[in-house]
Amino acid sequence: MRKKHIIITLLMTSLLAILVACGGKANDVESVSYQSIQEGVDNRITYYYKKDTDEVTKQEAYTQMSYDFLGVKDAEAAKAKLEQFTSMYEGIEGVTEKIEFGETSLTQTVTLDYTKANFADLSQIPGIESINLENSDYISLDKSIQLIEQQGFKEVKDGKFEEFKE
Repeated sequence: MRKKHIIITLLMTSLLAILVACGGKANDVESVSYQSIQEGVDNRITYYYKKDTDEVTKQEAYTQMSYDFLGVKDAEAAKAKLEQFTSMYEGIEGVTEKIEFGETSLTQTVTLDYTKANFADLSQIPGIESINLENSDYISLDKSIQLIEQQGFKEVKDGKFEEFKE
């Protein structure tokens, strides 16, 4: 009977250790967000990175752009103008893109999942800025932040983004 009790205790302890380890993984990823607002354009970037490392695992870019800024009158004209640019994301593993066309502006969301993407494929997309991406093992959070801060992005705390004004 004592042997059965020890085995049950060991199994329960092992199960608890596995649950704690699996539960902790969600906390191993943190995020930081940045925003740049210029007349007619709101750009937001959120980096998800492994806690206590420099490795970005995912990046979400959100852009809201007025049709006036784009130089078009309506959604149909915006679709036609952007068609060539949006097709460059098609078929690339780890990349998802969504565009919604409103009455006076559009919103585009692009997600790059670096755990699934091939860096050589990503380096072929215009606008993905990185130095020597195809020879990289990971995306550096520090270098990414340095790059976007040079472009005028400011860190956003607690998800408090500025409102977009067209």
